[in-house]
Amino acid sequence: MLVSVEDVPVKELLARARPMVSGENEYQLLRNLAYGGFLFSAPFLSDLVPEWVERSRVQIVLRDKDAHDAEHAIPVLSQPPGKWISSGSRIKRPRPYPQGFMYTFLDSARTTALLVVDDMQSYREMFEQWSVSNQAEGENSAREVYKALHQSDAPEDFEAVLVGIPSATETFRTLVQEMRQAGTKTLLVDLRYNGGGNSEMYNFLLYFLYGRDVLLRAKLYRTEVRRYSRYDSPEELEGANRGRAVPLTTTDYDFSADWYGRSQRDPSVADSLKAEFEQEMDRMPTFAAEYRSGKYEAYYPPANVMVLCSPATFSSGYTLMYYLYRAGAKIVGTPSAQAGNCFGETTDFELQHSRLSGTISHKQFIFFHDDPEMGRVLRPDYQLTYDKLKSYDFDMNAEILFALDMCR
Repeated sequence: MLVSVEDVPVKELLARARPMVSGENEYQLLRNLAYGGFLFSAPFLSDLVPEWVERSRVQIVLRDKDAHDAEHAIPVLSQPPGKWISSGSRIKRPRPYPQGFMYTFLDSARTTALLVVDDMQSYREMFEQWSVSNQAEGENSAREVYKALHQSDAPEDFEAVLVGIPSATETFRTLVQEMRQAGTKTLLVDLRYNGGGNSEMYNFLLYFLYGRDVLLRAKLYRTEVRRYSRYDSPEELEGANRGRAVPLTTTDYDFSADWYGRSQRDPSVADSLKAEFEQEMDRMPTFAAEYRSGKYEAYYPPANVMVLCSPATFSSGYTLMYYLYRAGAKIVGTPSAQAGNCFGETTDFELQHSRLSGTISHKQFIFFHDDPEMGRVLRPDYQLTYDKLKSYDFDMNAEILFALDMCR
């Protein structure tokens, strides 16, 4: 455990980090230190610790599992090491690269399934949807993913490109089929390293596990408020105004996706949500065909569905976790650095004179209306404390071991 850097205690490091890079909760600050480069990037470190004098090395104090402190001098590297030192694991966890997601069974009797979703930027349905809204961009990105997957150039025919990209629909359908056949008791959904991507994937998983009614009910907890500006394209505003009696202008707020507020006033708004959802799914033919057939709806929900999370579970990774939580899954691990009540989705801009560019959020998300603290930190049902981590001998997959113990 890290105690100090250049005699500056960790608690003080976190206080200093807060104004440097925004953090919606304390886990975001920890994430910045651990994953954001604050402690191994010389420019960040010099701002964080002005006491740092000897720039060729960093003095740190580490505390071992027996509570003994030891000082170490760590040489400063020009770039992060290719491989980090780890404590190893009793669990063989698959690494789904480059497709980003895959599943396995942890025992020969198939009583426990492990679905690993490390990335949500490389599945077929995402590119089906993307190519509808921006054909050139969507197709080009799909070809890049195909090339990474197959180590060869993508075919000219775009349909052939899509067929060569793994489908989340097909993967999840096969998963529930195999779980049902084996009578699987526990499904672990590992999102600990999921930094985001395209969140549509959650619709598919909830559909196969719980069915459309549970999925749509979970969506009614959501509020999204969009603000338009002069940086938005005319096409975006035109699409938002389609069917509106009073059109929005470039300074207006769009509350049409405030499903929670609308449902509180008028329960029949659920029908509008369902219609919008089905229209959205039609832009992803692979899942749309499955959804219309209804054959595998709520096909097999195991007795235990556990979501594994960490501070690195972020953006669309958080969204996938959130909807599983709303459907009844239990969360295991360390809280996400993402806040459920937050701002997101960005608009690019460029300053007129300096030509400096940046991004700014144009949408507010509210997932927890009646519990602001839960909206700040979604606390796991079973939190991996330091003592609990120590009890698993600091295993790299302690969350998996913890979840299995909770299921027992």
